[in-house]
Amino acid sequence: MPLKAIREHLQLTQVEFAVALGVDPSTISRCERGLSEIEFTLLQVKRLCKLTGKSLDELPDYLGKRHRELALANGFSENLEN
Repeated sequence: MPLKAIREHLQLTQVEFAVALGVDPSTISRCERGLSEIEFTLLQVKRLCKLTGKSLDELPDYLGKRHRELALANGFSENLEN
């Protein structure tokens, strides 16, 4: 599941999501557009877990748009969980 889908599920704007995670809003924007990959610190991962109500094991392995597109190109389902 891409980061954008998580943010939209939480009904947060890019700015609200960025503030909650402790990253710059432009980082969220670039990641959602597939221009860069996001690299979270451990603190930011903990914040993401708390925001989503998920454990680390329940979070997707990849959050970027590029990984979703690569998975789809390789025949994986549109409903990517990990």
